[in-house]
Amino acid sequence: MNDVIEFLNQPVLEFMSREFTVGMLTLIPLMLIVAVWLLKFISKIIPRLLIKNRVTPDAVHLINRVVQILVLVMLVITTLDILNVPLTAFAFVSGAVAIGVGFGAQNIINNFISGWILMWERPIRIGDTLEVDDTRGRVEAINTRSTRIRRVDGVHMLVPNSKLLENTVINWNLVNTETRTSVKVGVAYGSSVREVEQLIYSAVGKL
Repeated sequence: MNDVIEFLNQPVLEFMSREFTVGMLTLIPLMLIVAVWLLKFISKIIPRLLIKNRVTPDAVHLINRVVQILVLVMLVITTLDILNVPLTAFAFVSGAVAIGVGFGAQNIINNFISGWILMWERPIRIGDTLEVDDTRGRVEAINTRSTRIRRVDGVHMLVPNSKLLENTVINWNLVNTETRTSVKVGVAYGSSVREVEQLIYSAVGKL
């Protein structure tokens, strides 16, 4: 037992005047495995619990994302604490990375922030029928970068979140769940209007 403890406490490398032992480096992948399992478990159990309590799908989606981010933040903080690495050690590096990302990924950051605004303010919810650029479809998922919309012809469309906030979007279910549409019907000249009307009602009744 003492040999195992001595092996785990044996230093392997040194970074910024701090020694990292075999035990520290072994614990990191184990924590990553546990974190991945925990995220998958949370992604399955939270929606089930919320749906049982009749929470709306968009609220379930938002709560699930927030919990996942909190778990990741806790994992990072716990890992740094185990390695005895203070957060201030990454202040300069994180600042430089933030500046580089800010210049090189403005659209990604814009869509990311827009996605959180959509999930928080909920002007567009999962299940709503939207009309974007003369294309109508049903919202299936609101992700951090884009929103997945299923068109009426069954084709899926990915729309950047920033586009849904910066452009005019028609939400047919913003206030209520009732929607309407128009269908053009062409018949031969001289056809009986009453008979056409009965045929249309009959076709609608079978839908």
